[in-house]
Amino acid sequence: MAGIRSYYSVLPLLRSKAVSRTTKIRVYKTTIRPVVLCGSEAWCLTANGEENLRIWERKVLKKIFSPIYVAGYWRSRTNEEVRQLYGELDIVTEIKKED
Repeated sequence: MAGIRSYYSVLPLLRSKAVSRTTKIRVYKTTIRPVVLCGSEAWCLTANGEENLRIWERKVLKKIFSPIYVAGYWRSRTNEEVRQLYGELDIVTEIKKED
């Protein structure tokens, strides 16, 4: 999948502490997500495929919205926290909207 390749090509940037979260989101919106959306035009999305896309997008967004330090330990953000921080439609909704 081209989306996975584009994700791994910018992964060092997404992991970097020197790059702001705003820049990381901009990179996701301009380089990774359009590749997936372009490829999705020929897909017949099943329920399993939709769930896999949502999982993949959450993985990318959790990399952007890195773990937080709470009460003496690091924890990963919950899916709901990531959804609220991103504040936009998920990728499956975006694909269905284009139809």
